[in-house]
Amino acid sequence: MKCKYCNEKLNNGFNVTGYEMTSPKQAEGLKFDSLYCMSEYAKEHNFDDYSYISYEL
Repeated sequence: MKCKYCNEKLNNGFNVTGYEMTSPKQAEGLKFDSLYCMSEYAKEHNFDDYSYISYEL
């Protein structure tokens, strides 16, 4: 799997935690390799508020 924002492979040897958006509805299930990538994606798509879960890779 790859990060929705930066397209890097998740668990590229550096990250042990992944992040998945749970809201808003149109972004539900998108996976990211960092909180930075998630926040940048949210900014680009004008999400004022979003929720996420973290999980071990």
